[in-house]
Amino acid sequence: MQAVSGPGWQAAVESSVPGSTDQACEDAAALFEVEVPALLAWGFEEDAARGLTPPVLFGIGSESGELFEGPRRLFMSAVGQAEDVVLPGLDHLLQMRDSGLVARPIAEFLTRHPL
Repeated sequence: MQAVSGPGWQAAVESSVPGSTDQACEDAAALFEVEVPALLAWGFEEDAARGLTPPVLFGIGSESGELFEGPRRLFMSAVGQAEDVVLPGLDHLLQMRDSGLVARPIAEFLTRHPL
């Protein structure tokens, strides 16, 4: 968690979801044994992504780092109509660190593209 969310990640998640630090530790094995291998086995199909037609919002924190920046660049290059939002000062815990900052572009996007 520290690698993607920086030092002090526990305080950020605990302030949003009490007990979540313990739950994250309990779920760590499943993350590394099941979810990460599945993610690594999955391939992003650029041609299929280029065929997407619905509006898409891609949000990322400015402090998320290269682990997330590379996939962002790939996605944005493949999905031409995607709207890109880089949230200043936030890392992978964006909604836990500043839910209001995250909610604003989502609300604006949904106003422009109602469901």
